[in-house]
Amino acid sequence: MSFYCKYCGRDYKDIKYMLTCSCAKSPTKKHVAYEGNHTDPFICKHCGRSYDDPKYMLTCSCAKSPTKYHELL
Repeated sequence: MSFYCKYCGRDYKDIKYMLTCSCAKSPTKKHVAYEGNHTDPFICKHCGRSYDDPKYMLTCSCAKSPTKYHELL
């Protein structure tokens, strides 16, 4: 099982390790686990575009986002 950060899309096999590492894209500088269904497409909460891979989604720009990057729902 993989755990994804909802800000950067990085995946971790161990959630404890994920929560101890820092995240440059998170407002708190900590990874936050994505709580959605990992078998469904990942959808941007600003523009609605869907992606199969959260890492690719979160590195692309989004014109409707205040941070200029896609963010997971």
